[in-house]
Amino acid sequence: MENQETENKEHLITINSKEYSLDDLTDTQKTMVNHVYDLRSKIANAKFGLDQLQFAEASFSKELVASVESDSEAEEVETEEV
Repeated sequence: MENQETENKEHLITINSKEYSLDDLTDTQKTMVNHVYDLRSKIANAKFGLDQLQFAEASFSKELVASVESDSEAEEVETEEV
């Protein structure tokens, strides 16, 4: 009995707080459901990729600043020694 309940729940979607059986939807509606799920997945992946890119950009910027400041400090030491 539990498998049947699980199987029935797998075919339900909620739209505006109302449950609909996928089996009752038209082919066009089923296609739209698939598009919505696919787009949500792509949006999540894009956000994940954006997080990676922003972290990488911040890391490279931090390293650049540290490198430039390190070079500036080395030049100051050389100037003071002369």
